[in-house]
Amino acid sequence: MRYDCQIITNRLLNYLREEKEIVEREREELKKLLLLKEREVRYLRNYIRELEKMLNYYKASSVIDELTNVYNRRYIIEALKKEIAFANRTGEKFSLALIDVDNFKQINDQYGHEVGDKVLELIAYELQNSVREADIVGRWGGDEFIIILRNTDINRARKVAERILNYIRNMKVNSLKLSVSLGLAEYQGENLKELIKKADKALYKAKEKGKDRIYITSD
Repeated sequence: MRYDCQIITNRLLNYLREEKEIVEREREELKKLLLLKEREVRYLRNYIRELEKMLNYYKASSVIDELTNVYNRRYIIEALKKEIAFANRTGEKFSLALIDVDNFKQINDQYGHEVGDKVLELIAYELQNSVREADIVGRWGGDEFIIILRNTDINRARKVAERILNYIRNMKVNSLKLSVSLGLAEYQGENLKELIKKADKALYKAKEKGKDRIYITSD
């Protein structure tokens, strides 16, 4: 009887040792699995962060002009549509400024495109510094810029334009003095195309009258 008990005890101990070994092995496997999962989670988190960075970059690059770092034409058109809708709904005034760099072709021809690009960069920077944060500065194309002056009637827009003219008159690139011409138009219920045409007509008049000046459609 004692012998049988000893046998049973030994078997039980062996069983328990085997079970313990199995549990230890499973625990080690579980640790390895958890470590692997942690690495996968870290990888996925890093991957998601990189995707977010890329998404933000492509979002920005789709609306920002690469050279001048102001909004591009596509963004400006959408912003104008929204501003017109807001003005129609609330009655709030806003004005549009079209700006053209004077003698830009001659600058490119005489000093090269590198200097021409520098001129555009500096003027874009100055335009941004000359307006409020709520206003929207964009590159309309080539050497033309555009500013949506929000909540601004034509008289206040003229003051902003005069400030821009004076700032740029004091700028130099490679000892080259710079100037711009500005065409101003206040929104008065016309559609997008008509408003831009009105500002463009004013800009043409400013160039025609000798450049380095402001012209308002009603002038």
